Amino acid sequence: MYNMEMIKFHTQPRTRNKYWVCSKFADLIRGQKKPIALTLEDWDKWKTDQKKNNKIRYYISDILLGKIQNFLYTPIDIYSAIKRYIKNKYFIKTHYLKTGLEPGYFYEFDERILYGLFNELKDYVEIDLAKSYANGNKKKFKKRSSEYGLQYLSWASKLKYKGRPTKQARDAIKIEKLYNWWKERPNRKEPHELSDWMSVEKDLSEIKIKSKKKAAFKKSQDIQESYDKEDQSMLIELIKIRSSLWV
Repeated sequence: MYNMEMIKFHTQPRTRNKYWVCSKFADLIRGQKKPIALTLEDWDKWKTDQKKNNKIRYYISDILLGKIQNFLYTPIDIYSAIKRYIKNKYFIKTHYLKTGLEPGYFYEFDERILYGLFNELKDYVEIDLAKSYANGNKKKFKKRSSEYGLQYLSWASKLKYKGRPTKQARDAIKIEKLYNWWKERPNRKEPHELSDWMSVEKDLSEIKIKSKKKAAFKKSQDIQESYDKEDQSMLIELIKIRSSLWV
């Protein structure tokens, strides 16, 4: 178990709360403040400009400092890697999707996909983003918070670069829309309620009008079809922004 984690540890970038290359000391060496958020193209341009203007400063601030930190932090990184493996496998269980569906009942594959993905989105907003917001604003955080998650998205949706909304801002708006839709989805009325099917069934023994029953059935089918299209549309939107769902 730990051998596999050690292999991954040596082949993946090390993650930590503070990077020396992003510190004030690194800014002092490079002679300017490092940007907080840029697009991939802008990051490439920034690095190119740094190398061109002062190659030695860039090497010390953005490469050498990182290597020194990795060397000194190796024992801590190894301990963190083992701790993270145990936590992810046995407690958080990030290797599978949690649908949130009630156990003991049969659910079709399409329903498991819908609930699995959107329930994870709900957890992402209420746990991951909420925790990030709480930590950044020095607020207490227990297990989950819809309020903090939405406040994070509100902040992210206003991010701009050179006067234009960043990709993170545009994605935050989409995430909030999908999250709110999923929260409201349980309030959708059943098709047979909206189609007057129940009242038709109630009156059939008296009026015996088959056409009315047929019309109610058709309306119920149409409503269900519109629900299915809405679900599919939202699923597609979620898939499109899946690469943005990280903190």
